[in-house]
This record gives sequence, C-alpha cells and structure tokens, in this order.
Amino acid sequence: MARFLKDPTKTTIMNLHFTRISFLAALGLLANQAAHASEFFLKINRNGQHTALVGDQYQTNTSNVYKFFDLPAGTITVKISDGSTGNLVFDGTINLQQNERLVAEMNASGGMSTIASMTVTYTNWYTENRSSSSNNNTSFNNTPPAPATLGVSPEKFNEIVSAVKAQNVESYKIDKAKSIVKKNMLSSKQVAELCNLFKVESYKFEFAKFAYDYTVDKDSYYLVGKTFKVASYSKELDQYIDGKQ
Repeated sequence: MARFLKDPTKTTIMNLHFTRISFLAALGLLANQAAHASEFFLKINRNGQHTALVGDQYQTNTSNVYKFFDLPAGTITVKISDGSTGNLVFDGTINLQQNERLVAEMNASGGMSTIASMTVTYTNWYTENRSSSSNNNTSFNNTPPAPATLGVSPEKFNEIVSAVKAQNVESYKIDKAKSIVKKNMLSSKQVAELCNLFKVESYKFEFAKFAYDYTVDKDSYYLVGKTFKVASYSKELDQYIDGKQ
C-alpha cells in the first residue's frame, strides 16, 4: 500500500499562505467597520420632547441632546418630530465626511446650523485599551429603561385614523393619508393599521411604499407586508425596500 508523507516545506508555505489570507480578511473587516465611523451630534433648542431619526438610527429623550455614532460617510437623511404632536419639525439631509463628527443645533423654528466639525479617531469598543484600575469600581445598572413610544401618541393616531376614514373615496383616502404622513413620524404598526383602511390592494401598496421613508422603526416594516391579501404585493414591497437599502 502506498504511503504519502507530508512535505514540511509545503506545509510551512501553506500555513504562511493561510496566515496571510486571515490577515487580509482582518484588514478587510476593519476597513468595512471604518466605513461607518462618522458621527452626528445634535442639540434641539426647542421646548418639549423630540424624536430624531438619522439614517436608520432612532433616538428619543427629554434632554434634546442626541449623539449618533457609526454612521456611514455621505448624504444621511435627518427627520425630527415633536414628541407631543408627532409633527415633523425638520426633514432634510446632512453630508458627512469619512471619520467626521458633525455638531449641529436646531432652533425653535426648525432651522439647522453647523456648530463644529472635527476629525474623530475610530476605535472598536471591544479593542479599546483601558487601564486596569478603571474597572475596579465598575457597577452596572440592570434596571431596563422605560420603553420609548414609537411613532405618534395613541391620541394623535386616533385623530389620523378618523381623518383618513372620513374620506369615502379610495383616491381621496390615499391623498389624505400621504399628506398626514409627510408631517408625522409613524411606527410600522401604525402604518400597518392605516394600510388596513384601504379596500383596494393597489392603493394599499402605493401608500405602503410612500410611508416607508416616514417610519421610525423600519426593521419592523414586515408588519406592513402582512396586511396584503394578495401575496404578490407583499413580495413587491420587500423588493422595493431592498432596493432602497
């Protein structure tokens, strides 16, 4: 029976080859992560609570100071809505450079102005060097935060539903729904409920596509797809969303 012996020279070359591949793959991973290393800090000089949607990141708080990290360079959509009324107070875009932190303020009238722009050094949170003493007295608060209300308040949404229902013609109904959505940030669940007000699937599909850009929790938009009775519309909606990402 023939026996095959390993060539130590070839084994060493192969090990070096795979080591090089692993190293290049690691560099590629870091480059991919660094592509989402820009930041956007925003202060809203306006009374009340607000919701900020920057790209696909969503924040709401009572301090009106927002910090968004790991953003891609390029043109990013920014939508700010009033927490009490749900009305949009800012709907525009910002342009971020690679590894740039853009600091901005929004006034009471919805005007946005740049305060500062600086270069930031990107460091993964899991590779950041920390002194051993910094962890000696570390404590963790395991109390979960209060759940944020997605979209407009229940009271405001009831008003929206009533306004859309008041239109007894499908074409008027979709015009009214689009007009309202332009001025309000809704949740996927709220969009789905509005879709159920349409009896004609084609109108429902048209509204579902339109409302996607004005939805705060796009990762839950599958709820909207479930409202279709005709499966082809649900599939087309998925394709439409995939094309926007």
